[in-house]
Amino acid sequence: MRRSLFLIFLTVVCQYSALRGQISLNEVIAVNEGGLVNPLSGEPGDWIEIYNSGPEAMDISHYYLSDRPEAPFMWVFPENTTIPANGYVLVWA
Repeated sequence: MRRSLFLIFLTVVCQYSALRGQISLNEVIAVNEGGLVNPLSGEPGDWIEIYNSGPEAMDISHYYLSDRPEAPFMWVFPENTTIPANGYVLVWA
């Protein structure tokens, strides 16, 4: 059984992003049964698309993803992970 996917950002990072007004969740697909295919597994999978609407690239190193509210730091974006200006990053869950 698939669990719903909850996206949790570190509170400080959320506040920082909100002030800059650049990063937003563009799409969250929690049950992908026939859409995009994960290039690593060859299977459809859950995914999150994050959009940077700002005029400059945004470093999202140290942002976090989790599917458990009690463990918000489950997965951290690696060092030097950036989203280009007016660009997207797709994260396979």
